[in-house]
Amino acid sequence: MRRRLFALVGLCALICGSFSPAAVSIKASGSYRTFVFEPASPQEGGHTIKITPIGPTQETIDAVKARIVKHPTVKQLLKGAESRMISFQLTESSANEPEDDFKATLFDYTNNRAFVCSGRLEGKDLSVEPLVDQPDRDGAEFDAAVEIVGRDPELGPVLRSGGLSPYRSMPPVVSGDAPVGKVNRTVTVGLMPKGIKYENQIVGVDLIAKKVVRFPNHAPPAAVASPTVCGLPGAGQGTTTRGTAGQFNVTISRDGVEIWNLTVVRPSASSGLRCSAVELRDVNYRGKRLLTRAHAPILNVQYNGNACGPYRDWQYDEGNFAATGTDVAPGIRMCTIAPQTILESGVDAGNFRGVAVYDNKEEVTLVSELEASWYRYISRWTLTDSGVIKPRFGFGAATNGCVCNIHNHHVYWRLDFDINTAANNVVFNDLPGGSELVKAEAMLSRVDRLNQTFTISNKVTSESVLLRPGPWDGNYDKYGRGDVWVLAGHAPSELDDGVNCTTGGGSCVTQVNLAQFVNGESTNGADIVVWYGAHFNHISGNVACGTSAGPDIEITRW
Repeated sequence: MRRRLFALVGLCALICGSFSPAAVSIKASGSYRTFVFEPASPQEGGHTIKITPIGPTQETIDAVKARIVKHPTVKQLLKGAESRMISFQLTESSANEPEDDFKATLFDYTNNRAFVCSGRLEGKDLSVEPLVDQPDRDGAEFDAAVEIVGRDPELGPVLRSGGLSPYRSMPPVVSGDAPVGKVNRTVTVGLMPKGIKYENQIVGVDLIAKKVVRFPNHAPPAAVASPTVCGLPGAGQGTTTRGTAGQFNVTISRDGVEIWNLTVVRPSASSGLRCSAVELRDVNYRGKRLLTRAHAPILNVQYNGNACGPYRDWQYDEGNFAATGTDVAPGIRMCTIAPQTILESGVDAGNFRGVAVYDNKEEVTLVSELEASWYRYISRWTLTDSGVIKPRFGFGAATNGCVCNIHNHHVYWRLDFDINTAANNVVFNDLPGGSELVKAEAMLSRVDRLNQTFTISNKVTSESVLLRPGPWDGNYDKYGRGDVWVLAGHAPSELDDGVNCTTGGGSCVTQVNLAQFVNGESTNGADIVVWYGAHFNHISGNVACGTSAGPDIEITRW
């Protein structure tokens, strides 16, 4: 199926701020819409930014979801059962192709079993297979669990009176490493007290037996619900679901000359088993390909002394942040002023979920705020006129007991470089003593973060870029396992490391597992993929940390 443009209904977008009349126009070709944002005057400066929605529409996705539950096989399996679709994901059948395939997870609460349904967006065939691994909790399950807590004889009256406030807790599922059907499907609900009369606690909610499960020390294993809490007050605004519409093409020009041309994917529509935050695809600088894909499919956290976790987080739940501007597609907003995430505002609230685009005259920024239970993550990409891309990840938290303990966040970007061409790329490890060609797949340590870079170039046409480590990117430890991996590209089979569980212990190993891809394959003249890990030490405290980690990708010869 060809990549399709969104057919936006009507000419009006939701205006949440105000552009001057000359600043935005809409160009139509048939039923398609391209939004063009220009400076109000030459004196104002800034870029001309064109945004065109692409990919499956939300209407298409909703129609496919409806088709799944009406399919004869699914109807027969779920006949008379209480069930819910808790995940829907677009997938790729081959490298760098549009997502024509899908996978949907259905949970049958009457019989405590789950199924994965897979097929194509345009097609009637549907494959239905039993699911063994426990899927993560979704927003609808959390809401259903809160309703059950509300019927509990002890907790219900306190919850209804406002003495306790529910919050999304870690781990999302109790006994998440147990196969589906071996234990009752039990999700967690945090209960934060208002005042000193009640205690902070995390309960389990058995969605099969419809009852509340309590734990020693007021929390399940791998979590803490102590009277002492840290983080900013949580707003409890809910999050997005996985598999929403949200891809768009962006061209950034100045004085009629195109500087950047790329596709942007919102976190809830991004690739990978646990998604990958704000994702860039087909990134071109001044008419030449730089990256085919750039995203962060792996994100985990370890606490000192294993006070909580460790956890493998997910990157599809979009949280609210403040963004003023024009909505041009589902989850895409062009902003008139700089967006304010929890790191800038100090508030866990806002008027927007998705990707906000902001023109800062000399550079353009794409930003989204993510939630993984009480964690708040900021995924940001900045593109400069001079040819620098700045991927950044920021780390914050809503109120809970775990983050009072010192912990380390580890984020791993996957950078699929195609410097002018997919093949003929090479990587050099640059140190003060000289540069060394990386001849075969390897993990490279950042041994000198202030003076070490990595050069990726086209050995035939000579274009090159520097991958420059950031000052807050840290070095790997036993849990982090590595700093930089140079691999020969194999998408989509190596879009992530295959780990799809949340809480360490038992069969769940939350550490990054990229060593499996290092097998001696030549990287001299290959299609190069660089995995870049940043290791951020998050000291406990009551405020979000405003420092972000991440490298710079600097074009040096073009």
